[in-house]
Amino acid sequence: MRLDFDTAAAPDRPEADVCVVGAGAAGIALALELEDSGLSVLLLESGGTAPDPALADLDGCEIDGLAFPGARAGRARVFGGATTLWAGQALPLDPIDFERRPWVPHSGWPIPHGEVARHYARAERYLGLTGQLYNGAGWTHLGLVPPALDPGLLWPQMSWLAKRRDFNAAFRRRVEASRTIRLLVRATAAAIREPAGPGDPYRVEILSPRGRRGTVAARFVVVACGGIESARLLLASDRPDRPSLGNERDLVGRFLMDHPTARCAEILSPDFDRLAHLFRPVYRRRGRLFPKVALAPPAQMAREVLNATAELVFVPPDGSVFASVRDFYAALREGRGDAVLPQGRAMLRHAPDLARIAFHRLVRRRLPAARGSRIFVWAHVEQAPDPESRITLSDARDALGQRRARIGWRLGERDRRTFEVFAETVGAEFRRLGLGTAMPAPWLREAGWRAEVADFYHHIGTLRMADDPRDGVVDRDLRVFGQRGLYVASSAVFPTGGASNPTLTILALAIRLADRLKRLAAATPDAILRPAPADPSPARAGGEGAFAETILRSLSHGGG
Repeated sequence: MRLDFDTAAAPDRPEADVCVVGAGAAGIALALELEDSGLSVLLLESGGTAPDPALADLDGCEIDGLAFPGARAGRARVFGGATTLWAGQALPLDPIDFERRPWVPHSGWPIPHGEVARHYARAERYLGLTGQLYNGAGWTHLGLVPPALDPGLLWPQMSWLAKRRDFNAAFRRRVEASRTIRLLVRATAAAIREPAGPGDPYRVEILSPRGRRGTVAARFVVVACGGIESARLLLASDRPDRPSLGNERDLVGRFLMDHPTARCAEILSPDFDRLAHLFRPVYRRRGRLFPKVALAPPAQMAREVLNATAELVFVPPDGSVFASVRDFYAALREGRGDAVLPQGRAMLRHAPDLARIAFHRLVRRRLPAARGSRIFVWAHVEQAPDPESRITLSDARDALGQRRARIGWRLGERDRRTFEVFAETVGAEFRRLGLGTAMPAPWLREAGWRAEVADFYHHIGTLRMADDPRDGVVDRDLRVFGQRGLYVASSAVFPTGGASNPTLTILALAIRLADRLKRLAAATPDAILRPAPADPSPARAGGEGAFAETILRSLSHGGG
């Protein structure tokens, strides 16, 4: 059922076995995994079930380092969280991402790759995917022959765009109809208070947009509000004469990582059609796929660099149909009403080309590339863990009186060198295979290189997982060190981020945590609070994206 904490109808002191803070991908999956466990779940969401511009102020941050636009553009205070914004790209982490690598300080997960990988199949189902193939076998499955890359240098890779991306549309009705999950919207967690004694629950202090105050009592609390807000919440949970919650070693908020992204090379090819056939997006019934190349582990080890992956982006010339569709869709998406009509007219001047594109998209299930397009290697690289790249608390306060996050994102020399080595490796392999000549981006060896690199809205590492509290904030079970019932489900726990999009792994870890909570509850049933759930409110249908918008989005991507 759903309750609005901004109204008197919602209790101001609710109780539950499990309180999940944050209704994004991790929080929703965790709650649904616990639905039939016998545990009562209270799912807290700072926003509502529809976007509310008035709440955008709560995502405001102080920037004390490199530009970090994902701090605002990559977050959403609404049921579904960032899944209401993302493109849906699913890609698992690689085994090397979990290993202790001597050339990467602070690397190594306390759990092996297999411990996460065994949960990927269940995680895929939340995204509408089943048994996906993410390597060269994915190319073969689609009838594509991957280039004969040297396996010691580059690997073919295939990322899938989830058919089910927006968790608001996909799961809101189910959560609202649940008899064991209560969704409390417009309830911002202000602080978490640890139990006063052995038999006492945790208490989560909550605020509504209009200043109503309340407290949630729960045996287990799971912080699942993303890599920025999760760290900010623990830092804001101050304690008299002691460090804030989980911060005994001054590690909360440190090791902030993202996936630095940039155009690292341009490809000049004698066979444009071949490159387009190999690397343009592929459409199938279950979603959209992106052929990619990734830096092979032997190359990472030999050159002592980080993981990296890239797709080829075809940027159409001005005046082409692709450029017109791209500009029209951008105006539509950004709400620039004065530009929509002129861009629409410009697009319709290419009606014959639009018909050809639609034929390729709907019949051949591929998107052609505009002749004369420039071809760029668009790379996403792993970021080296750095304790000085961090989130702290600002003295500035938001509309609810809470201290804002101060973000000090840092990039280092190993990050730059990874881009450089990756560009060189792609260039050498493409040249050997006759695919083209790579022109490395000039910025790769310039002092101001950081200005050319952007964040990718992936907030990683701020509550890292470790076997020893001297090295991290949560243990291998995602429990905050020194706490018996406080957990974190977020990419914040990743000790390293690999080069893969994090959501699939976030879901796998949330599912793994749900399994652990069910085992703990079964082992100590007398400690369960189990308040009687109220009758569920009527379910409300989630919306579906319009077909026309889907086609425009596809064409817009075709423009690069």
